[in-house]
Amino acid sequence: MAKQRVTYLKSIIAIALSVVAISCSNDFDKVVNLSEDEAEQESTNTTITYTLEGKLVSQIKAPLIQQFAGDSITEELLRMDKSFEATFFDSVQQVSSKIRADRGVWHKKTNVMNAFGNVIAYSVEGDTLFTEELVWDQDSAIIYTNAPVKIKKPNATIYGKGLVADQEFKSYTIKSITGSVAVEKDEL
Repeated sequence: MAKQRVTYLKSIIAIALSVVAISCSNDFDKVVNLSEDEAEQESTNTTITYTLEGKLVSQIKAPLIQQFAGDSITEELLRMDKSFEATFFDSVQQVSSKIRADRGVWHKKTNVMNAFGNVIAYSVEGDTLFTEELVWDQDSAIIYTNAPVKIKKPNATIYGKGLVADQEFKSYTIKSITGSVAVEKDEL
């Protein structure tokens, strides 16, 4: 009778191990054969914080972030297809500017983020940038675009095509500028 229980127990263990082995191999095959459009990882309502030498530099918040693995040809990236907001901080860790967009892609190897669709950048000085496409180069701390831009200032609206700015959106150069700007006489 004891021998029968041992045989029965061995059978149950063998069946359980077979089920585990089959389910593990299926999951592994699925992970190894991910297509380009399938995320390796997903997270919801996520905040990514970037610090440099212990000081807060930026935060990115998004309702959905998907991570895609890179290979020898393509680099690893994070994709935010349901909007995102990036907040930048100055040297005393106060908010200096923000960028919002419908979609974003962060290229992890190059530290470059592309923002697409209804892109709005705000500065604490009250300037607001509107465009459809914007690039943030995290390493050089600049934002730029070749797309049409509209900048609303407290005293004017400026239109142009293309822009280069610091990530705090305090200093910027607009290419092909149009619109009116109020200039004080002592600024000339």
